Amino acid sequence: RVAEGSAVCAALVDALRKGKRVTVFVEVQARFDERSNLFWGEALEQAGAEVRYSYANLKVHCKLCLIERQERGRTVRYAYLGTGNFNESTSRIYADMALLTKRPALTSEVVEVFKHLMDRSKRPALKHLLMAPTTLRDRLEALIDKEIEQALLGNKAAILLKLNSLEDRALIRKLHDASNAGVQVHLIIRGICCLVPGVVGMSANIQAISIV
Repeated sequence: RVAEGSAVCAALVDALRKGKRVTVFVEVQARFDERSNLFWGEALEQAGAEVRYSYANLKVHCKLCLIERQERGRTVRYAYLGTGNFNESTSRIYADMALLTKRPALTSEVVEVFKHLMDRSKRPALKHLLMAPTTLRDRLEALIDKEIEQALLGNKAAILLKLNSLEDRALIRKLHDASNAGVQVHLIIRGICCLVPGVVGMSANIQAISIV
């Protein structure tokens, strides 16, 4: 989701003019911003970028950027992984996080994600990154189970989750299990939270706040 006068997209157009190769995946199902996304998708396509648009049965919510360049005769990759849109307007008021890295273990997996987005027949092999709907749920539940195991052994165990909303029943049940095992659970939920914290025998060790 990009702003109408997107500096990021303008920079990509400038890169194309300078002979750089640019590949872009555009998510059309962006509430309130479909027009802007389509405009920039077409503009980038006309400038020479390889552009793919969202799939009918899959909404792509990740925000990724991968830069590949030659440094001292070798290929180096820089990856940006963030929770926020590439939107100068909303970035002033939204609370988001991002990781900028050149660590090969991560940048190589970002390459795999982009390959999957451009050609869904190419299933990514991921060890570090969690991706829905393939690995995210199982890996997240495994991490919660690890904290439950530590709590049952008498060790300190805690979970801190920051989410836009919490409505998933299976995840809520898993967090109840963690609470009952003695895990201290802290939730920061921006919007809807269907988990009721502080209920004895169910969620006594869960605290939930909302940042507006």
